[in-house]
Amino acid sequence: MSVEQRRPGRPRASDLSIPTAERILRVAASSFLQLGYDGVSLESVAKECQVTKATVYYYFSSKAHLFTSAMLQMMEDARIATKRILEMPLPLYDRLRKVAIGHLRISAPMDFEAVLQRGMADLTEEQRRAMQAAEHRLQETLAAAFAEATARGEARPIDPALAARSFTAALLKGKTDEERLGQVPFQVEKRAEEILALFWFGFGGSDERVTPSGP
Repeated sequence: MSVEQRRPGRPRASDLSIPTAERILRVAASSFLQLGYDGVSLESVAKECQVTKATVYYYFSSKAHLFTSAMLQMMEDARIATKRILEMPLPLYDRLRKVAIGHLRISAPMDFEAVLQRGMADLTEEQRRAMQAAEHRLQETLAAAFAEATARGEARPIDPALAARSFTAALLKGKTDEERLGQVPFQVEKRAEEILALFWFGFGGSDERVTPSGP
């Protein structure tokens, strides 16, 4: 993470630790998902982290900088977690189900796609490119699994990138607004099965999905 020249009033670098920066990123990511881009400020993140506003400014020169860094970290965490699941020795259906459950378990009243779109409006071109590259890396991770499944005959031939985008879109829209806000009951495993059934019948090579090996 790059750090700009320290401004007057900022704490010295020797006073700060890497865990502090990571904690700021985690809190910021959660705050953006809970409150939306417009509902978060550097001051509110500092208060939540129990650090000074100057500490946040030491690492992140602006709200756009903090938003970009937090979203990049979150997308990279999601990519690593997804890759770990997709490398399991299980049928593709079971692996995708685990990915779906992990995604749906994230509690966030805001629509991630809407938060991302609103934040992108305030970003520089360089920051937008970084966000798009992170999203592309996640798509590539999924596409590799789809390509491998097709090569093994586990799924019908289809553009792996298209399959990856379609699956991601289904996950992003996996909760209704009422479910995100807790206004109606939401069952993670049931919704994961619904998403996989909808997706798999379009991607799978037959009218019957593979038998899941379990949770």
